[in-house]
Amino acid sequence: MLGSRGGWSGELDTARHLFPHDASPDPYHVALHVRTLLRKGKNKEAYALACKASAMSTKMVVSWNYLIEDQLARGSIKNSIHLFNDMKKRHQRPNLATFTTIFSGCAKSIHPRQAVAESTRIYKNMLQDDSGYLLNTIHMNAVLSVCARAGDMTALFDILSTADSKTRTPDAATYSTVFHGLRHREEREANGNHGLVDAAARREVERRIQTAMQIWADALADWRRGALVLDETVVDALCRLLTTGGYRSNEAVLDVLEKVMLVPRFDKPDTPVPTAPPVTTGSPLPPPANGLPLRPSPAAITHPIPSVKTLSIVLTALGNTRKTASAPKYWAYFTKTLGIVPDTDNHICYLRALEIGHASAQAAEFVEKMPRHLLAISAFRRALVVCKRDRLNPNAFKNACRIFKAMLATQRYPDPIALQLFLHVARANATLFVGGEETPEKQGGKGKNEVEETGEDQDAAAAAAAAAPPAPASAVPSPGQQAIARQLTTAIDLMWDPFSVLARSFSYPKEPVESPVEQLAAQQVDMSQLTDTARRMINALDRAIMYTLPTDAATLRLLRTRRAILQRQVERWVAKLYPQGEEPMEESKGETARGEGRQERPEWFIAPRPKRSLKQKREEAERMRREVLKQLSPSRVQG
Repeated sequence: MLGSRGGWSGELDTARHLFPHDASPDPYHVALHVRTLLRKGKNKEAYALACKASAMSTKMVVSWNYLIEDQLARGSIKNSIHLFNDMKKRHQRPNLATFTTIFSGCAKSIHPRQAVAESTRIYKNMLQDDSGYLLNTIHMNAVLSVCARAGDMTALFDILSTADSKTRTPDAATYSTVFHGLRHREEREANGNHGLVDAAARREVERRIQTAMQIWADALADWRRGALVLDETVVDALCRLLTTGGYRSNEAVLDVLEKVMLVPRFDKPDTPVPTAPPVTTGSPLPPPANGLPLRPSPAAITHPIPSVKTLSIVLTALGNTRKTASAPKYWAYFTKTLGIVPDTDNHICYLRALEIGHASAQAAEFVEKMPRHLLAISAFRRALVVCKRDRLNPNAFKNACRIFKAMLATQRYPDPIALQLFLHVARANATLFVGGEETPEKQGGKGKNEVEETGEDQDAAAAAAAAAPPAPASAVPSPGQQAIARQLTTAIDLMWDPFSVLARSFSYPKEPVESPVEQLAAQQVDMSQLTDTARRMINALDRAIMYTLPTDAATLRLLRTRRAILQRQVERWVAKLYPQGEEPMEESKGETARGEGRQERPEWFIAPRPKRSLKQKREEAERMRREVLKQLSPSRVQG
């Protein structure tokens, strides 16, 4: 451990002034010297000093507390418990600060099971009548924190059952710890399932939410009668747990915020945004009508004040319930009425809510008004995804252009993924062009039912027109195809200069390197993403060339020139990334069947790696295992 009990006379020469001949050592100065030795890393000398002082006085508890705290900070629960037992053998009675130190250190330990076992054992021993200790709420909360971090809900509720109305009254920290423990336990199980949520897991989530709501009912009753002070931490912990549940649990978030934080329900119709914040302190009760005297009233109820964390929780709940139309009202209430300055997480949550609501115009306006220091690549990606999901909106591409220009104005180098998303919006937003061709006046002999069916299948028709194969050179493009070509040309024009800047940045590494091999290793990910972007641009150029009128010679010449430049650039990057040659990917049977009758792909095209499901990956792993076993011993395959 720290060393033996004797043989430290040579190492205590510097502390001789602490041991006078005619009196016992001063506990205060001994504790200061022990703490100084521990800060210098001389734990053996500190332990020897505490042992020698304990032999002369029984008031050296603070010195032992420093020793225990030092071992817990080093992550050694075993040594700290050994010191705890050693100090009792030396007639040093632990005080309440000793137990607080042990419980707090166990909560931060990297060995959760051992921490729960030791902390609960010590806590239950202290609860005995003959122990002589009177535990308070701080000790109970510390042990609850140990159980919550370890995810041991059985031990957590066992400790929670020891609460009383005297010295261990539950406070705001108690309820926050319980709610955090329930949520972290659920997240730990979700990570263990690799994101797969089955019916049993959902039932377990709802069961824990019901348990949390029962505990919340007790806390709410104590708060209403003035026996408990709720803060923002408790409300946020409960609401974060509710956002992991279903529709009703997420809707309960808005109810909790309305009752406790006085946040209006803007999801209800005709609810205006107030201009002044609500009064957060309750008024005293009015006198009774029958004239009987009132019993002593508790203190006025204080409502917690929302913060940036509350705003993120509200936006998450609105997205989960698909009530995203109310997100602008909540945003205006928190930022303007309450004066909360939103952070990066608030902006991302708001963009996620707009993505669920397919509000590309609001996303473009929001990105343009975002503070410059909060504009990150993730914000532009999220905003472009909003436009991608809002492809039925005729103005989705215009909104994407606004977002793309905002990215170019704030970022030194554009993001390859953002370039791909922008190009995807240009290809997918073809509803306006397809709808213009399928009007009743242009359909001639079509019947009424056929016209209505065309309107219902507008989404499918838009996707089919954007993904349709290029028309033969002899055919004249339709007006809708010409409009698609103009939109793709506009997208390529906006992307060309940023793409060129990003491509030239590979010639100048951000950090000095010693060899081209190190330079390629540092740029491999970015170069691979930009290669994929260039291939998508070539695909869009091919479609634009096919859909452009032959009479527009200048546009065709420009498009073909850019295509040739991109083709050479892709070949150069592929040669750098794959010196041995890129492995061709086989098409699946479904792709082969759908591709029958289509034109042959150009020589530059390299099929992307198809996405495989978890079941396909397992089947492939099983097939490879059987092949290996077959080579080793064919008889084992049958078993």
